[in-house]
Amino acid sequence: MKKKLFFETLRSFSFVSNDYEKTNGSSETIRETTFQFELFLQHLPEQKVKISHRFLEWFIGFAEGDGSFIVSRPKLGRARLFFTLVQKEVRVLHRLRSELGFGKVQRHGKYFRYVVSDQKGIDRLIHLFNGNLVLNKTRKRFLLWLDSRNTFKDPGEKIVLKPAIKITNFLSSGWLCGFVDAEGCFHVSFQKDERYSLGFRVRCYFILDQKDEFCILDKVRKDIGSGFVSLRGRGNYFRYVLQDMSFLDCLMKYLKKYPLRTHKNISKVRLERIMRYRRTRNKIPWKGKVLKRVLRLVRYLEEKSS
Repeated sequence: MKKKLFFETLRSFSFVSNDYEKTNGSSETIRETTFQFELFLQHLPEQKVKISHRFLEWFIGFAEGDGSFIVSRPKLGRARLFFTLVQKEVRVLHRLRSELGFGKVQRHGKYFRYVVSDQKGIDRLIHLFNGNLVLNKTRKRFLLWLDSRNTFKDPGEKIVLKPAIKITNFLSSGWLCGFVDAEGCFHVSFQKDERYSLGFRVRCYFILDQKDEFCILDKVRKDIGSGFVSLRGRGNYFRYVLQDMSFLDCLMKYLKKYPLRTHKNISKVRLERIMRYRRTRNKIPWKGKVLKRVLRLVRYLEEKSS
């Protein structure tokens, strides 16, 4: 049933033209450059000597996918600011906290969350995110966060909003890797097809979902060089789907240079194995142990993407 729904969803997608980009552009000042971390690195905790730029790029992409900029407004007194990241994998949050050198990891029901709530930590994150956020909706939330922070500060202590970054190529930084860790999915479909000797075929997919951000997903599509971005159901939910094997190889090379840090790396590795089995199918027939391995990999990826 899940496989049928997946293909019905693919077939029912409505193509979204570039008119969306023309009518939903942003008037915000944009800079075409690399990520800027100089000011953030000047405010590191005492125990941190340096932090990898690739990690910081990954963290920004991950935060834009799964992070929350929260402004708590009590009836009396000033607003309190929080940053949270909720995950099932506690080890990912512990590693994140260790790399940054600040914040806390807490249990949150069946999940875990990375939380920053102290003023020094909030200011560090503001210096990190300021001018480095890619998604339009994330920049809007961050602006409210920054305005709330500046409301109760003296003029000399206020932080000025920087122009937004425009990434020239998503494959040249770790941002996309972090965003894939938050929002991406590696999927395979197992479909009956009498044209094949075994009576079925296996297709490999990479999927990236996001609300409102058609232009970003379309830029990812252009940078990878293949796939399509379509409207998914009601509302401004968009999905990027990549299924061409040669361009999936391009994505895999990128993710080798910028490795995933969550359980999705396991799914990525298993999708690569299926791709390898597909390429060598004529030389190594799918029978016996080989067929069992392929079916095991297919079941795993179907479960993870369901």
